[in-house]
Amino acid sequence: MTSDGQRHFRHKAIRDPLYGFIGLSEIETRLIDTPAFRRLHRIKQLAHTFIAYPSAVHTRFEHSLGCMDVASRMCDELNMDKEAKELVRLAALLHDIGHGPFSHLFEGVVDKRNHGIDSSHEAISRVMIEEDEDVARVLGERRHRVAEILGKSAPEEDALASSIVSGSLDADKLDYMLRDSHHIGVSYGRFDLDRILHTIRKNPEDDTVCVDIRGKDAVEGYRLGRHLLHVQVYHHHARLVADKMFLQALNAALDEGVIDENFLKRGQDGDDSEFLKFYKSLDDSSIYEMIMRHNSDSMSKKILQDVRHRRLLKRACDFTSMELMRNAGVDRKLVKMEQDDFDSMAREVAGELGLEAHQVIFLKAEIGIKLYGGDSIQVIRKEDVMSLSQYSPITAKSLVIRYLVYGPGDSGTRRKIADKIAERLRVPVRIISYQD
Repeated sequence: MTSDGQRHFRHKAIRDPLYGFIGLSEIETRLIDTPAFRRLHRIKQLAHTFIAYPSAVHTRFEHSLGCMDVASRMCDELNMDKEAKELVRLAALLHDIGHGPFSHLFEGVVDKRNHGIDSSHEAISRVMIEEDEDVARVLGERRHRVAEILGKSAPEEDALASSIVSGSLDADKLDYMLRDSHHIGVSYGRFDLDRILHTIRKNPEDDTVCVDIRGKDAVEGYRLGRHLLHVQVYHHHARLVADKMFLQALNAALDEGVIDENFLKRGQDGDDSEFLKFYKSLDDSSIYEMIMRHNSDSMSKKILQDVRHRRLLKRACDFTSMELMRNAGVDRKLVKMEQDDFDSMAREVAGELGLEAHQVIFLKAEIGIKLYGGDSIQVIRKEDVMSLSQYSPITAKSLVIRYLVYGPGDSGTRRKIADKIAERLRVPVRIISYQD
């Protein structure tokens, strides 16, 4: 039999490829029909990953529904009351409503034009929840509490709710790993979700989510799966260069006036109405068309046409920090250089070889097992709470940084690029492994 509390979340149901039918309350049904939320139908979960994995075209819309469903199951396992569960489900449903085109890619573009103002997608999600007329009308006064749960410093009474939606073991990651693996057709990110949910507990020390020691092995599978997804999918070399070329096109469009950068500036006086009006009009297709329909033969249009037709730059060389550090004489400051430094180096190399600036890309990609650090998952054994790393036979003692340099299609030019990079890094060219 279905309890009254469960029937509350069965006003409507949506079929999901991972979880079967996902139930929705009346208020949740109204939320997903708002224009701000429907926009997530038009934002891919994994940006340009479809260039390497053609079926990676699932969206933030379905991930948000999945995140809500997983969060709901976590609430049940933690014996949260109906009111708390309602708030967690709303926060999980709306946690990504502030994403821009191609998900995380757009964040850096907005952030650069809003110095001193938090312009992450999390911050914009909170602004949308508070200020979007349609969302605010549906949520009413609850919008303030939902926004607080999604904040970086949620109130003490909402610590558990916040941990479920955004923590070291949260509904967001639990859903996107399984969903990405499912749509892409890989096994890297699969893990035993049922076992994890069956063994989650409330940490008595700080009211966050932790795991009973009996769930340790399932969590090991989860965090290794996350690492492998980063290595094999999120940091696939074709996806990385497509994303970077898209950003080049977008920044060029802003420099050329194809897109008015003032539209991306948040209100200095706290009034974000004009910013939100433009931001909510953006999705993966609209940002492409905004650039492509421009009549001029602009650089932004040229680069975006190359991305659209998969005329991507090819790898000139590909190496890691570990390969560099094994060689005496390598400047140890290299691993501390920021992406802006590598962008400058790429422009210099392009200039010396008579290429256009956008034709050489030097990327720094950091790959780490992210859950092995200070925010490691906590496990509970009887009354003792400790970091999973104290039980784990698997450790990650260092961060591996991967460097990828791209250039035009002809191998001769790319070999020259590799030679120039080796010269600047003061290493033999064989160390940075020229890619044929």
